[in-house]
Amino acid sequence: RRMFWLFLIGLINTCFYYGDFLKDYAIVGLLLLLFRNASAKISLYLAIFLMLVYPFTTDYFYTHFPTTSPPTAISLYESKNLFYVLKYGLKEGTRELYELGRLWGINLFVLACFLFGQFLQKIDFFSKILKNKISAKKLFWISLITTTLIALVTKGVTKLFRFNIFEHYNIEFWLEFGQMFILLSGICWLFKKGKLKIFFNALQTVGKMTLSNYIIQNIFGILIFSGFGFGLLHLPFYGYILIAITIYIIQI
Repeated sequence: RRMFWLFLIGLINTCFYYGDFLKDYAIVGLLLLLFRNASAKISLYLAIFLMLVYPFTTDYFYTHFPTTSPPTAISLYESKNLFYVLKYGLKEGTRELYELGRLWGINLFVLACFLFGQFLQKIDFFSKILKNKISAKKLFWISLITTTLIALVTKGVTKLFRFNIFEHYNIEFWLEFGQMFILLSGICWLFKKGKLKIFFNALQTVGKMTLSNYIIQNIFGILIFSGFGFGLLHLPFYGYILIAITIYIIQI
């Protein structure tokens, strides 16, 4: 039932932001229900297995199930008519639902992340890390060093042998997963050290309203970037970063 409502909210939110991922989370969440009774060890093994096969599957699915529908005209989003702007979001967002390359490509890695999260929950990871049974500091450095080494090795192989590993075995999401774990362990380390107390106190309020904040961010986005709003769609990269930081600070 919760996955149904999450999918419906995601579908509505697609009108404001075509790249909404809530609907994808709902689909993957339904798949996760099949593994809800799996032990911590099985959850971890399945997550590792999916992460290992994922680099092959992305190429396979995108090759054998290419995008068939043309992208929605961006002129709809740049229109000053709100109906056309919302129509663009809904059309472009739902177009992704029947693209098997994306549906079973990226979402396979999402399922791996969900299973890994289930593993952490089943071993009571966060309680243990707060009770110092697991060292956040060690996890941070291990994650940082491992992710950096993988990035350097793949870059070195590409330059030395003129062999682009990403074309044959796309490990981009491995690096993103590593970055996620660096942030996770780093935040836990700072929290345990008693640093940035004001920041973490503010995050407690934000954390209780995650979904609301996410939807509000997308409403801000449509008012800032679409033709109905200020039309600031074509900004330099740093412009988007500044806007994102400003909205985040306002919400905190």
